[in-house]
Amino acid sequence: MDHKRGALNAVVKIPQQIQSVKFSTWQHPMQSPMAEIGQLLPFKPSPLAPSFYPIFSMSDVYLRYVPVDPEFVPQEQSIRAATSLLCSFVNVGSVECRISQEVEFVDAGENWEGVYCPSCGADAETWWPTAMDTAAESHFSVLDVHAQCCGIKVALNELRYIWPVAFGRCVLQIANPGIPGLQPGQLAQVEDVLGCRLREIQAQI
Repeated sequence: MDHKRGALNAVVKIPQQIQSVKFSTWQHPMQSPMAEIGQLLPFKPSPLAPSFYPIFSMSDVYLRYVPVDPEFVPQEQSIRAATSLLCSFVNVGSVECRISQEVEFVDAGENWEGVYCPSCGADAETWWPTAMDTAAESHFSVLDVHAQCCGIKVALNELRYIWPVAFGRCVLQIANPGIPGLQPGQLAQVEDVLGCRLREIQAQI
């Protein structure tokens, strides 16, 4: 079942650098690569994710950066400064910023290889779609669920995704950056400017 996403609240535009982003309705990553998601941004590569970078793919690649706190939205001045930093870190691609009224699911497109319980390690993909449907009914304002595998109360944002995903109202995204991700020091600089920790997502559309 599809669910409509929150309406666009604001798109911060940096001259010739930032473009608006269009998000699609929530669907399981294996059902839809979310080609309309407009392009989001990254989180540090999971140690369980493949170590190679798909440079031979004909698909578009995006680095999406989302505050770890789903409700956090940086100040416009901070977003502008962060965008300038991101532009200085990459030589190709565009940078976009999306700010929505409600929390949205930010996926990794075709980079989906499953989700697991952080407590017992069991495969969570059997009950994750239903939990997502339920959370989407409240526009992801409530992310806490009870894992069907072991009963632990856990947030959807805290499950162990092989390729990182996120939930948030603010997304910074670099299209076809030519790099697999930011260096730790670079990511720390962006986090310092924005005043929050970020999750980096490597998305392939």
